[in-house]
Amino acid sequence: MVSSVFMITALLSGSVSPMPQSRDFTGPMDFFIRASGDIYRDIVSYDDGSAHWLLWDGVYRGTWFDLADFGPCPGMHCNYTEYWFFHHISYPWDTSSFYAEFWNGDEAGPQTRVDQTSVTALHYAPVHAVYSPSIETETNFWAIINTTMSDGGWPSLLADNTPHPTAHSFCSDDFIIWESWPEFQQPTQRSSWGGIKGLFR
Repeated sequence: MVSSVFMITALLSGSVSPMPQSRDFTGPMDFFIRASGDIYRDIVSYDDGSAHWLLWDGVYRGTWFDLADFGPCPGMHCNYTEYWFFHHISYPWDTSSFYAEFWNGDEAGPQTRVDQTSVTALHYAPVHAVYSPSIETETNFWAIINTTMSDGGWPSLLADNTPHPTAHSFCSDDFIIWESWPEFQQPTQRSSWGGIKGLFR
């Protein structure tokens, strides 16, 4: 089973417990922690940092973050989200503009929009949606790419090839039904409603 994740990262800050040395995660993920007094800055990401897939499925593409996967934390402040895109010469973009959206919500889907920022995608370079002041997150939140400015789902997003037992990346054309990406991904121990909807479409 291969269940990849979109290359979307969130920089969070707040008072949290430091990560223990031995971590029991649901799958491999990048995690960096920098200490500054009793404030920690965490970069949370489910991707492994290696681009493997190029996609433009769905008008909306999002990653569901569950902070419990990264350590004990009821919520934090998000300073920015980072996105990676790729402009393939055979699949030209009709626009490089998109909306970076930040939503609170659990595995059932995004529930409450907290921010929407117009951002310009770059080819194979980090693109940031910066939040000033920072966004206070819940334990579960979504970073979403809204491509309604495009006629074809552009700009095209990058995703890795990291196996994960739980779906964290989803696509939607109507913002109601969220399908796990890739669509052949099947949830294992912890079935999410988003994963179930993707499995039985």
